[in-house]
Amino acid sequence: MLFEWGGNRSEFSLIKAASLAQDHSYWLAFAIYVPDSFTASGIGSDVQSFWQVHSQNDDSPPLSLVYYGGARADHPGEGDKLHWKHTMGDAVMQEEDIFPEPDTMPRNKWIKYIVHYKKTFTGSPSLQIWRAFGSGAVDYQKNNPVVNRTKPFGYDLPGLPDWSKQGIYKWTMDYYGSATDRTIYTYGEFLQEGDDLYQQAVNSLSDL
Repeated sequence: MLFEWGGNRSEFSLIKAASLAQDHSYWLAFAIYVPDSFTASGIGSDVQSFWQVHSQNDDSPPLSLVYYGGARADHPGEGDKLHWKHTMGDAVMQEEDIFPEPDTMPRNKWIKYIVHYKKTFTGSPSLQIWRAFGSGAVDYQKNNPVVNRTKPFGYDLPGLPDWSKQGIYKWTMDYYGSATDRTIYTYGEFLQEGDDLYQQAVNSLSDL
């Protein structure tokens, strides 16, 4: 467990230089398992990230999978769900979009994700995310991604690739409440560059 300003982390990350270069197309696959013992603290903003993409400007992550816990005051009824959050802008001005997944966060089963990540500010960006539950061969509903964004996202940093992190990052600043013990299990991560590696990404999780 690593304790940093703003929160507690237990994460691993891919090598920065071998990760997500701007204007390139990447496919990622990973999975998380949330046991019954993982419960909300009752705090309205019990913020924890399970997976993130980071940029080398130390601003908010351009993409993250976030669990808020409890009821969110600004989005009633969406607290016990996973949310995809993406950020864009610069050090002066940042914009955020937060999209809740359509159902309560599953427990005691693997949650599998496929991510198509192409960050560009000169061409056609693409952020697509598919999700499936359970072990073995599962249905990701290829024609119905949980996120499908074709507008720019992230930060314009040519020559400075993004990279991904996986694990728990629990905020502890006063307005997020105090830290509490949490355990999740993670699997992966597949990362390859290419135009269409959807099936290869799916196959990387089929033995789970």
